[in-house]
Amino acid sequence: MLVFTEGSLREILTGFDAFHVFMTDLEARSEINCVSVMDYLRVRQSISQQQQRNLDQVVSAKLLKGVASCQQHENTWYGRKAHQIVKNWLDTFANSKQVPYKIRLIATSKTR
Repeated sequence: MLVFTEGSLREILTGFDAFHVFMTDLEARSEINCVSVMDYLRVRQSISQQQQRNLDQVVSAKLLKGVASCQQHENTWYGRKAHQIVKNWLDTFANSKQVPYKIRLIATSKTR
C-alpha cells in the first residue's frame, strides 16, 4: 500500500509481508525489551494461528531472557536501573489481560 506522508510517497507493507518483516526484525534485535505489549497485541490480532505460534515463540524467548536478567543481582546504579526497566517491561506483559495466559505466565515468573 502506498501512503503520502511528510511530503513523500512511502510504501507500507501489509499482510504476510508486514508480518515477515516484523518477525525478521524482532528475531534480529539483541535488546530484551524490543517489543511492547501494544505492538505484540496489534500484530497478533491480525495474523493466522500458525503465525501467532511463531510470534509467541519469539516473544517467549525475549521474556525468558528478561526473567533471567531480573534474577541477577546488580550492584551498580546502571545495573539497578536496567533491572527496573526490564522488570517494568515484564510487568506490562504480566498485567495485560489481553496477552495469552502462557505468555503472562512467563512474564510473571520473574519473582520465582
